[in-house]
Amino acid sequence: MLVELCVAFRRLSMRSARAVGLLGCLLLWWIPALAQLPEIDATTPEGELLAKVGLAEDPAEKLASLMEFASKYPDHLAIGWVLAQQVQSHATSQQHNQVLATAAKLFALDVAKAGLTNRVRASAAAVKSAEELGKREAIVEWARRSHESATAIKTAPTPEETEEEAWAAEKTYALQVAQYADYVHLRKALDSTDAAEVAAYASALKSMNASSEYLPGLLERQFVVGRAANNREVAVPAAEALTAMDKGNDETLLYLASVYLETKQNQDKIVPYTDAALEKLKTKTAPEGMDAAEFKKQLDFSTGLAHWVQGLYHATGSRWAQANKSLRAALPNIGGNQAMQAAAYFYLGVANFEIGKKSKDHKEIIDAVKFTELCTKMNSPYQAQAKQNLIAIRGQFRM
Repeated sequence: MLVELCVAFRRLSMRSARAVGLLGCLLLWWIPALAQLPEIDATTPEGELLAKVGLAEDPAEKLASLMEFASKYPDHLAIGWVLAQQVQSHATSQQHNQVLATAAKLFALDVAKAGLTNRVRASAAAVKSAEELGKREAIVEWARRSHESATAIKTAPTPEETEEEAWAAEKTYALQVAQYADYVHLRKALDSTDAAEVAAYASALKSMNASSEYLPGLLERQFVVGRAANNREVAVPAAEALTAMDKGNDETLLYLASVYLETKQNQDKIVPYTDAALEKLKTKTAPEGMDAAEFKKQLDFSTGLAHWVQGLYHATGSRWAQANKSLRAALPNIGGNQAMQAAAYFYLGVANFEIGKKSKDHKEIIDAVKFTELCTKMNSPYQAQAKQNLIAIRGQFRM
């Protein structure tokens, strides 16, 4: 009876292994804790019930026996294994809520009774079930537990009567479980257009695994969704995080520079960010399938925007020479945006007036009149002041 019991448990473990996939193709190995099973007295009621579990061919019968054992013998040595098998049975039949409930019971046990490998397998199934149910908080919670279990196995010594190769395989599997948990955060974020939800996934992943290979992609999604929703509280942190990781692009850099120009925050970052954006734009290539003319139009506008932001930043700081240079560089590429164009004309008028007044260069004053006059012809917040400036310039220089 004892030999039959051990064979039944090995067969059951192998069937459970084939039932669970991870990242398309991962294997579950026979749980090392099963080495303790030969010491179970198969003549006792609990031993007979375990034998029934191991020998059951019908999934429903097996699950019923597992649940009966867990109910009758919650303090038994095999309870961790039993709960882990119950989790896998629920997962196989796609009973996702039961997966989460049973996995929680397993994790409520102390580590020694639950078993490290059992915890890894239960957390893997729980992450998948939480994903299927679309429960963000559950995804985050079980992903965290996956990482904790992977870390515990990584630092644990090889158990007695377990081969080094088998234990190394368990460590590899645990790391893959944690990796999949990271990936789920990104996948769920890509499916969402809710800025707060995407930000929550990014925050959770960053807190859990700041070096995750999926974090940059998740932050990029957070930026895109946050910007589309005009939610700066979501978009700005994502763009800054990408920049700090050297994963930002011209769009994130120009977005940050524009926000900081408008809000008058982090002013010291405006020039470095726009300079970096201009460098990236020099080597930017068109996305596959994009019309060349449309790409050039976007590229030109982004280049104009970078110079425009720099120009306004310098103008509001009374750095007239730098403002004049940047805004002149911006003009050829911002003609399609009247608001930007009006601001450029206004500050070019002021800059050239200030430069000409100091240098006594009549040409600069002529340019000041030209740009200011152009601004007076555009309906913008600058129009009224531009008209007053034009009268003052002409009066002072008798033009």
